[in-house]
This record gives sequence, C-alpha cells and structure tokens, in this order.
Amino acid sequence: MNFFVKYLGGSDNMKQALRRYFDAGLDVPPGNKELVFRKVQQRIAQLGDSRSMPLKLDEARPSRLPSIARYAAGILLLTSLAYLSYRQIRSGAHEIHTLSSGEWIQKKVPNGRMLTLSLPDGSSVKLNSGSEILYPKAFDGNLRECRLYGEAWFEVASDVARPFIVTTGNLRTRVLGTSFNIRAYPDERSIEVALAEGIVELEYLMKGVREVLTLQPTERAVYSPVDNSISKDQFDREASLGWKDGIIYFRDAGLDEIVEKLSRWYGVEFYLSRRPRAPLKYTGNFQDKSLETVLHGIGFASNFDFEIIDQKVIVRFN
Repeated sequence: MNFFVKYLGGSDNMKQALRRYFDAGLDVPPGNKELVFRKVQQRIAQLGDSRSMPLKLDEARPSRLPSIARYAAGILLLTSLAYLSYRQIRSGAHEIHTLSSGEWIQKKVPNGRMLTLSLPDGSSVKLNSGSEILYPKAFDGNLRECRLYGEAWFEVASDVARPFIVTTGNLRTRVLGTSFNIRAYPDERSIEVALAEGIVELEYLMKGVREVLTLQPTERAVYSPVDNSISKDQFDREASLGWKDGIIYFRDAGLDEIVEKLSRWYGVEFYLSRRPRAPLKYTGNFQDKSLETVLHGIGFASNFDFEIIDQKVIVRFN
C-alpha cells in the first residue's frame, strides 16, 4: 500500500530520520517502504513517548551522542524486525505448497487503477487497486496455480482434471470451476475469501497438520495468518464484491479505514491537519463517483473540509 498519512504542524524529525535509513539502501521491496515505515513507527510509539527522544540527529550536541546512538540502533533493530516479519508474511515462509518452476508472468496494478486479464486456461481475473498476481505462461501438469497479493475477483474455467489453486501466504484456495473473491493485502491482518458460485476448499496448516475448510455459495472465510485461526460466515455481497462493479463501500468505518480505502481506490495521498475530536463511524457507498464527490459526502457527515492538489488531499477537521 502506497498511501501514508502525514500530520501537519507537528515535528517530523522521526519520520525524516527513519526515511534516511530507508533511502540509504536498506533492503526493502520497491513500493513497500511506507508499509515497513509505519510498522516501525507504531512499534516505537508503543515503547514510549517519542517526544523525549533526541530526533534531530544532525543537530545533536556531543553530550547526547550515546542516547543518539542508542536511538539509531533501536531504529535499525526495529526496522530489521519489521522487515523480516513483513518478508515472512509476504513470501509465506511456511507455506503449504511450493509453486512449480517455469516461466511466470507478473501483473501489478498501481493504486487508482484496476485490471482485467485472462489466464492461460481461459479463466478471468479482475485485480483491484494495489494488487499483484503471478501465474505461469502455460498451465502444465495437473494443477493450475497462481499467487496473489492484494484483492482479485476470479471466474475460473471448469476443468475437473486440473484444480485451480490461488496461494496467498499460508492459505491455499482450491477450486475446479467457480467464481469467488480473495482479499489478501500484505499489510492487512486477515485474508478473506468470499464465494459467489461453486465450491471452494481452503487449505492451511494448524500446528503442522493440514486443515481444510469448505465454502458454499454466499459464505465467506476470514483467515488470520498470525495464529492460523479461521472463521466462516455469510457475507454482504455489496461490501465484499462491490468493488469490482465500481462501488466503494463503508460500514461503520473509522478514519484509518476511510483513508486507506480512498488512497488505494483513487491513488492519492492524504495529509491530515489533526484527528477528529470524536472517533469516526461512517456508513455509505458510492458507485463510479469522483474523489471530490466522495469526499464531499463523507466530509459533510464527518465534519471536515478538504482540498485536492494534484494527487494529494489535505483534510481539515472542524
């Protein structure tokens, strides 16, 4: 996810210091620096009040060098831990299945766009903003496999002899011919699979044992990679599938969720002057509407003004 919420009027030294470490050549996957940065920043905030730390590294006095060194080392340590955790989730360090070798095709969709493509077997895939899919140039052998990061709607061509498998981290979605939605953004806490037609089997490891959960039409599974827990319920079609029809949907959405969705949907970056006085809980949906129209609707209900400058949105809560 490429969006990042910046707060105006406060000290930005911690962000600048961390960015210097990223920009100095730290091994972070392209396009994901903001994700790791946020995780490190959140971790530092949990450890204590950052305002007491010496943040202006280039203006520090000699007597404060030990503190500065400890702070810099802490940044590097937390950055490394966050990145290693991210890589483990992203690469699926303990995946059930290793994708077969061969020539693979990679398709990435930036924020603010969507992409519909056909796979070698005739299956159709629609990728949501900020998503990525990898699939072989040809489906050889007795399996049809692909790997997904982000969100996609699948309409799988029927082939009883060759199951179709979507790998998302430690979860495998296995079908023969069906239509379903998978939401598996690397920076979100859960993976969601919503089944529209057919039957889906979800495979995952629980304490080293292969577990299988079967979904019927109108059912959704929510899988947590953190503890390998999984639950099943009935899904709201508009909430889970509306995006593919141009519908952006909110249900009791807080500020962070609103910013995340709009940033990804429209490919913009948000700048907040301050947080609202009371927590936001916004419910509503918009179909094929401009960013300005959506912000007018949410802003009227949530009591904020905004200004759009190029790909940046400045929000001022009243």
